[in-house]
Amino acid sequence: MLSAVRRMLGWAQAEGWLEHDPLEGITAPKAPRNLPRVLLPDETERLIAACEDGSPLGRRDRAMLEMLYGAGLRVSELVGLPLASVDARSGLLRVVGKGRKER
Repeated sequence: MLSAVRRMLGWAQAEGWLEHDPLEGITAPKAPRNLPRVLLPDETERLIAACEDGSPLGRRDRAMLEMLYGAGLRVSELVGLPLASVDARSGLLRVVGKGRKER
């Protein structure tokens, strides 16, 4: 609502109806930034157990969930991983995340 009033008063000032902005110095309230809810340990176990059907897709899904949870990856980082990012010899996975930062 404050944004709409600002625009209307800016228009009124541009039309010459107002000499100065009556809202000068008034700042908009900031919306609170809540942290995402973290899965409880039993919820995590149930999620991973739901993938255990022995099929190749089930093993893939379990590996993906464990990577997301264990390494703290974003979904976009996980799905964008090229095969070349896996170093099987050293057991490492190289991830390029936000800001092109490697970890």
